[in-house]
Amino acid sequence: MASTHQTMAKKGKRSEVSTLASGLKSGAWQTWHRLTRSTAMDTPDGKEQMLKRHEIVVRIIEVNSQALRLENEINGLDIQRRNAERDQRATPTGDAGATLAEITEREADLETKRQKLITEKEWLEQSLDDFDAAAKSGENGGDEKKTRRLS
Repeated sequence: MASTHQTMAKKGKRSEVSTLASGLKSGAWQTWHRLTRSTAMDTPDGKEQMLKRHEIVVRIIEVNSQALRLENEINGLDIQRRNAERDQRATPTGDAGATLAEITEREADLETKRQKLITEKEWLEQSLDDFDAAAKSGENGGDEKKTRRLS
């Protein structure tokens, strides 16, 4: 009798996991929300591990968002540079040279920020890959150093 109950419980878990997996086509937030309330995680710390992984994914999303804003700012500076160059050609005695120098300095700062974001994104993606590889092999994938905040 206990064996039948265990078999039914396993089938129920498989069914729940299948339902959750098919739900991956829906939004990530909805999927995450369902997973946190499910019994799909067999280990006591399964939800904790999932939340740690989620933190890495959210941080990657934040870095991507910062990178997009940065690209917009860089493109805006490019427009400003072209306008300043045009103004300098039109009136060589104007203050367009100072404006160009300021734009060049801002571009250098933005390039530094871009490189930091690229490095952070690569680190986060490697952390996520390591986390997933550890989870597949059954190890503890929730190393604190892998989920630290980089604010």
